[in-house]
Amino acid sequence: MPRKFDPEESLRLIEKEKVTVVMGVPAIWQMLIAAPLFKTADLSSCDISTTAATRCPLEVVKVFRERGLTFGGGYGLTETSPTAFMLEPKILSEGRRRLGSSASPRSLTRRALSAPRARTCPPARSRDLVAWRERVGGYLNRPDANAAGFTEGWFPHRRPGDARRRRCTFVVGRSKEMFKSGGLNVYPAEIEAVMGRHPAIREVCVIGVPDPKWNEVGKAIVALKPGATATPNELIAFCEGQLARYKLPKKLVFVDALPRNTLGKVNRGELKQKFSARAQRAASSCLSPTP
Repeated sequence: MPRKFDPEESLRLIEKEKVTVVMGVPAIWQMLIAAPLFKTADLSSCDISTTAATRCPLEVVKVFRERGLTFGGGYGLTETSPTAFMLEPKILSEGRRRLGSSASPRSLTRRALSAPRARTCPPARSRDLVAWRERVGGYLNRPDANAAGFTEGWFPHRRPGDARRRRCTFVVGRSKEMFKSGGLNVYPAEIEAVMGRHPAIREVCVIGVPDPKWNEVGKAIVALKPGATATPNELIAFCEGQLARYKLPKKLVFVDALPRNTLGKVNRGELKQKFSARAQRAASSCLSPTP
C-alpha cells in the first residue's frame, strides 16, 4: 500500500496489479490525467472508475470515456450512510449518454426532488434533492437537529406535496453555496463547470462576495495549468454566451492552487475568509460587466 498518493505510482500499480475498481475524488482524477504516464498506461483492467465527494468536472469524465474507460459517479451524505446514488454497472449505458448523472438510488434508498422555498424556478430547472434511507436513525442526542433535518425518514427536510421524480439525478450544486446577485439565485457549480472547460484553467472556485450595487457578485478564484497563460478578460469572455449575464463573475483572482480539505474538496470557507475581506477585494483584479 502506498504511503501517499502519487499519480505516476498509482497508474503503474493499476497496470501491474490489474486493478478492476478505482475510486477517487475529482482532484485525484485530475492529477491522474495530468500525469505523463496517463496517455500510455494500460488501464484496460478497470471495470469501473467512480468519483465522489464533490462535483466532478465533465471534462474529466469525457477524458476517461474517450479512452474507452467506464467512469461514473455517485452522491451521498454522512446522513444517508453514506452513498445514496451510484452509477451502477447495469445502468452504465445511460450514464454514458447523460454525462454528469449521479444515476439511481442505491438499495434501501428512495429519492424525490423538492421545489425550493422561493418557488421561483420552473419544474425543469434546479430543485432540492431529498433522500429517504432505511436504518438512518438521525443525529445522536440532537432531537432539535432531527426535527429540522428529517421528516419521516426523508433528509434533508422534505416539504409534502412538492416531490418530483426523475429517472436520472444531476447534482448542480449545494443550496448553501448559492448566493443572490441582484435578487437572482446564482449557483457557483454552474459557473465552475463552464469556466473549467477553458483549456488554460486547471481548477476554479466561485464564491459570492459583497457588492454595493448587486448585494453579491461572483468572484472566481482560478489556478491555471502549468505553463498556461490567460487574462481575466479572456476568461470572462469565454463564459459569455454560455452563462446568463448576471451569472458571469465580476471579479477574478489568480492563485497557484486551491486549498482543499482532507477529503479533497475545495475549502470554500477558507477562500471566502481570505477573498471576501474588504482589503482583499480592493487588491483583487476586478471586472464589472453590466448584468
